[in-house]
Amino acid sequence: MIELNFKPIEQTLARTVWDLKRDYKQMDERDVAYDLGYIMALCFSLGRKRLASRIMDRFEPYAH
Repeated sequence: MIELNFKPIEQTLARTVWDLKRDYKQMDERDVAYDLGYIMALCFSLGRKRLASRIMDRFEPYAH
């Protein structure tokens, strides 16, 4: 049986969310939308749909 290691994905997710929280006010809307899409993909790959929804609710207004 193959054992999956999610630690690198979790670390990438944490780092990307932290960077977005720090920089979103200075970022272009398209860049915020790109980062949100990347974060959503990471969350879904980890099975964290609820976390993805909470992050989207927080930052989605800055992506329009």
